[in-house]
Amino acid sequence: MNTLLLINSTYYFGFLLSLLIQNTDCENLFISSQERIIYLQNYIEKKPQIPQLNNIEIASVVLPEYVLYIEHRGKLEIGYIKILESLNLERFQTISFGPFQMDINFIFDTLINSHINGFNEYKPQSKKDIYENLDNYSRLDSQWKILSLFFRNNIHFLESEHGLENISNIYNSGQIVNKSKYFKKITCEKKSYYQWCLTFKSQFVND
Repeated sequence: MNTLLLINSTYYFGFLLSLLIQNTDCENLFISSQERIIYLQNYIEKKPQIPQLNNIEIASVVLPEYVLYIEHRGKLEIGYIKILESLNLERFQTISFGPFQMDINFIFDTLINSHINGFNEYKPQSKKDIYENLDNYSRLDSQWKILSLFFRNNIHFLESEHGLENISNIYNSGQIVNKSKYFKKITCEKKSYYQWCLTFKSQFVND
């Protein structure tokens, strides 16, 4: 039974991966992303500003993932995570989900570090705590909170010349120097993850 489930999960992942790649041309991508970016801008303008940080700067780091996200795919991601967890495969902790495409490892580490740094009272006991609350952590409100804590944990990077680029690389690949030269989910132009961050950031409306 587990073997059959593992085979099915492989096909499931292949289908999910096909949904991650954005094959449309750049002009249509920019048109379709504009409404989503304006929605996010209206959302973050209502959120408190963190000292030394700007909500627009914070949001810019997730824009390449955010503009590609669709709710239908989000449900598939959650389903795939649950399949992997039922098979006792640790890979379930590394599957991204939600509007900002966070995974369980990232959420857990961010919450632990923010608790150590005194930014957050809540401290999860294990990654199981995150898994058992996937629906909550897949919500925009929750992922914005995690993203804000991530920035506060890494605020020292903003003191450097390429601070925002460093943080975006850490967010996307876990390293200051991005492991991938180009962001593979968008194929209409060859740009790095950070370059796409700046491209979509330009779509925020200035007052």
